[in-house]
Parts: sequence; C-alpha cells; structure tokens
Amino acid sequence: MQRIRGALVVMVVAAWALARVVAVHARPMPAAVAAATPLPTPTAVPRPGGKEARPWPVQGRFTIAAQVTPEAEATPLPAWLPPAYPLPWAPTPHDHFFFGRVFPPSFEDIPIADYRFAARDPESGRVHGGIDIPAPLGTPVLAVGAGRVVWAGEGFTYGREREGDPYGLAVVIRHQLGWQGKPLYTLYAHMEAVWVQPGQWVAQGTPLGLVGSTGRSEGPHVHLEVRMQQADEVVQYAPLLNPELWIAPPIGWGVLVGQVYDTHGRLWDFGRVIIEPLDWTPEVQALWQGRHVIWTHTYGRSGGILADPYYQENFALNNLPAGRYRLVIEMDGHMYKRTVMVYPGRVTFFIFTPEDGFTVVQ
Repeated sequence: MQRIRGALVVMVVAAWALARVVAVHARPMPAAVAAATPLPTPTAVPRPGGKEARPWPVQGRFTIAAQVTPEAEATPLPAWLPPAYPLPWAPTPHDHFFFGRVFPPSFEDIPIADYRFAARDPESGRVHGGIDIPAPLGTPVLAVGAGRVVWAGEGFTYGREREGDPYGLAVVIRHQLGWQGKPLYTLYAHMEAVWVQPGQWVAQGTPLGLVGSTGRSEGPHVHLEVRMQQADEVVQYAPLLNPELWIAPPIGWGVLVGQVYDTHGRLWDFGRVIIEPLDWTPEVQALWQGRHVIWTHTYGRSGGILADPYYQENFALNNLPAGRYRLVIEMDGHMYKRTVMVYPGRVTFFIFTPEDGFTVVQ
C-alpha cells in the first residue's frame, strides 16, 4: 500500500508539473531584457552518480483524494502564497527575475528571515552561500527554471561522488538563460530523494526530488543557491549571487534592495536590519512563519559573494506584500528609522549612510 501511495504521489506531482509547463507556454510572455542571453547546450556533462534514493510519501498539506468532513469544512484553510509573476519578469532593464517557485502551490517558499544569503556562522565564520526555505519532509522540490541537470547526488563540494558532503543530496542545473553572456546555475541541497539524472533536460516546475535534511542540516529545508560562471571555472568555484534578486516575487508583492554603509564609509557586513510591516494581515504573518517583525541582516563581498552588476547591493529581501514598511538600523548607539513603500512587482531601492540616514532612490 505504501509503494502504491508513493507512486500515486509521483504521478500527481508529475501531472501538476506538466500542466504548469503547458500553461506557462500557452500564455503570452513579456520580452526578456536584452542582457538575458540564451546559452548553448553544453557538449559534455559530468556524471558523478549518487545514491539511489527511494520515492518518499509526500507529507504536509499535499494530499490525495482527501475526504471532506463537516469538521474539515469548518476548519479555516491556510493562506496560500499568490502565484509568481510570469517568467522572465523584468520590470526595468536592470532586473532579471528569471526563476519561479521551488515548491508546488500550497507550500510556502519564504526563506528563513534571520539566516539569509551571506549570513556568517558565529562560530566558524563560514559564509552562507544561499537561502534556506523550510518545508515538511517529503515536499516536492521543483526546478526554478529550464535547463540541463549537471549534478545529481552526493559529493558536489568535491566534484565527485562522496559521502559526508555538507550539501547532502543535491541537484545542480545549468540554465537556458544566462546574464550578460555568462551561464547561470541553481543548486538545491539537503534533499531526501533525487528524481533526475545528470544530462537530463528539465523545464521550469519539473520535480527534482524531495525536501530532506541530508548533509549539514538541522531540519528539513531546501538550501537554494544561484551561481554565475565568470570564465571556465568549474561550477563549484563560480561566484554566488543573492537568489532573492533572481526569483520572481508573488503577484502583488515586491522586493526591497539596499546599500547599507557603516561609519567608515564601507559596506556594512552582517549588520542587523529590522523591517516592521505596517499593513500586514494575520494571513500574511502566517506565511512569514508568524512573524510580526522581520529581523534580517546585510552582507559583505567575501567568501565568493558577487553583488548584482547594477544594484551593487549588500541587502535584499524578496516576498514582501506591497505596502508600507518601517526600516530600522541601530549603529554606534544611534537609531535610524524610515518608512518606505514596496510596490507590486518592483524593486524599492535605498541607500543608508549614518550621515544621511535612509535615502530612497526612485
């Protein structure tokens, strides 16, 4: 019975992914910006192999043929994240929201707020090269964009099959679209099961496997990275970009991006930034893991971190419903505050210096 149920889950997820791909290709797409360049298919793809991972029964709110009872009808349904803007989403020539959701509908894919891109481990000083998106064990993990699988298994850090890799079971995709002539890759780590093979072409929304907690992990989640290859270096050494500037926001939501400087005129590395939403409803708070206030941080340039070519940011926060937000920074005993507006589908960009406080750049 367990095997039959697992097979049904795989069939339902695959059918959902196929329907999504058909729907995406059926609707008109906005023209990609000129800097977005299709990349040729690589002629050789490494095949590291990996553990054979069994399909896992999907847990959480993704159910099959659920029986509706009077008690269930009386239970309020959880709030769902709105669908993302159509891909590629580029409201200005400087934007490049090429990628979509990492989870199916009904699973929130909002990253953990206080351990985001380029956070520093307080003990080891190690830089966190991506974003961590929590989900129940066994949640399907989807390709955020079309491309070819170049890694599937354990051992990505070492470039060969090897147990004990901090990434655990991982998948890496070389995407169809690059940026300014350079290839883009996404990495999905800590998976419980992998359903794809190196060399396989995947569409946006293709199930890659299941959420897990393999490798260096403290609970079920997906660690998502975006890398941009600069020359002919192997992808393990390609610089890291903030995924929050590459994933399209939900429809009606926006992105907050900034440059935050310290008292010495340098970009403030791993400094605390507090975001106070002024217009959130209880449903939105539930999507943000019940938060009323967002405690997050800036980041520096070390550890292979690459800033956006245009924004040159050291702070970015996606998945913000349009509305008012109060920004708060405490630096050298002074408290700075500024209310800003986040607009649907757009980037709100600000610069902070201790001398001038917050300046919103239109």
